[in-house]
Amino acid sequence: MFLPQITRPNNFTIKHYAGDVLYDCQGFVEKNKDVLFKDLVLCMQSTDQDFILDLFPEDVA
Repeated sequence: MFLPQITRPNNFTIKHYAGDVLYDCQGFVEKNKDVLFKDLVLCMQSTDQDFILDLFPEDVA
């Protein structure tokens, strides 16, 4: 559950089963961004399936 009370700017709290966890929004996306191996992206971009090509555009590799 999300707790809307913000104690400090850029922070939010989520109630986990083990207790409340305070998160900081600064750099949150960068720290939690999944990165695919370049070889996997290039492999997906070499397909002839339009759906897959839409998921892996050329300018991302």
